[in-house]
Amino acid sequence: MDNNDQLLIERGIAATEILENQAFGAVVNDLLNYYAQSSMNSQPNQSELREAAYYQFRALNDVVNTLRQWAIMKDTLLSNTEETNED
Repeated sequence: MDNNDQLLIERGIAATEILENQAFGAVVNDLLNYYAQSSMNSQPNQSELREAAYYQFRALNDVVNTLRQWAIMKDTLLSNTEETNED
């Protein structure tokens, strides 16, 4: 396993810990709900508010999805390492 793989595994471990953290999950859910409600409760002439809520929603989703990708990459690398060691 090279240094890059080790870095990816370490990132994946940290990402998994974050994703499994109840406080992080609660914050993410609260913010996503807040952004959705802000958009839904806006007045027709408040397009800037809806646009801001949309971009905030997307940004938070990008963070969570990146963490998930890191966790998946870690699992894949560890699985490949185990298979290589068994051969």
